[in-house]
Amino acid sequence: IGLLFLFFSLDFVGGRLGFVPATVAAPWHLSLLALPFLAVAAGSALRLIPGLRETPLWASLLIIAILSAGPGLAPDFQTYDIPASPAAIFGDNQVMLLKLEPEGALQPGATIVLDADWLSTQPIDFDYNIFIHVVDDAGATVAQLDTQPQAGARPMTSWLPGEIISDRYELAIPPDAAPDLKLRLGLYNWQTGERLAAGEDDALELHNTD
Repeated sequence: IGLLFLFFSLDFVGGRLGFVPATVAAPWHLSLLALPFLAVAAGSALRLIPGLRETPLWASLLIIAILSAGPGLAPDFQTYDIPASPAAIFGDNQVMLLKLEPEGALQPGATIVLDADWLSTQPIDFDYNIFIHVVDDAGATVAQLDTQPQAGARPMTSWLPGEIISDRYELAIPPDAAPDLKLRLGLYNWQTGERLAAGEDDALELHNTD
């Protein structure tokens, strides 16, 4: 009885008022490791406070706990439409660039924004950098960005297989750049400079998006 009292109290106070994460308060089976300690503490509380033994109080706690557990038990689903073919596959099928959506024209003086969705197919053992280069017809780089995913908030070693990572990149192109430009995006080892293969190339290449 003492165990039930403390268990339901934990669910109500922790799950409803936010003192305990929902994954601990509900579902309750995640707290099974704490059962021996909860039983001792609850039994002591009942001896020290006889009023806790009243049946109406138990009924109220039971109802409150069940009602408060509902939102915590509800699954949180997100849907994503996987494209028929990814924009690029890097390495040995390690990382997929599901889609890359540019905003703005690839031209001198413009700012181009790229929205990307990444997917790892297996655990990644290194935090590869993302490079984005805007190059002219002669192959010279006129603008570039080197960054970690989500500006370092989600390095690739933190990606779970099957998890989709959304990111956004922004580049300003100098106004004096040559007019015939293309964009190259890829992954590289920042310690050695070695790039991951992207098919037969070492980067995904985009031409003018205007």
